[in-house]
Amino acid sequence: DESRVWVKDGAQQLENINQEDLEADALRKMHKESDFICFYSTTPDTFSYRDPDTGSFFIQSLIKSMKEDAHNLSIEDIFRKVRCSFQNGQQMPTLERTTSLKKFFLLPGY
Repeated sequence: DESRVWVKDGAQQLENINQEDLEADALRKMHKESDFICFYSTTPDTFSYRDPDTGSFFIQSLIKSMKEDAHNLSIEDIFRKVRCSFQNGQQMPTLERTTSLKKFFLLPGY
């Protein structure tokens, strides 16, 4: 027996529920982007650079940082590390927005 993890990127919707029949505390409304984080490879109106053989500099840095620190840094701290790796270049990755209230770890307790 193997353990498996399945991740679905999408929200489930409440259908066929008459909101008028619910009490005020019976339905928890969530913002559409609750626990959401958006990270771009560049600031607006700038180029994202890539090597024809090895690919995007941004993705290379992100993968390297995840391999090194996913077990002990939150995703936001990993993104900060990626941004710092570009501080002397023409490209600057951007944390567009985040609605996470807690630190999120890719490999907690690794």
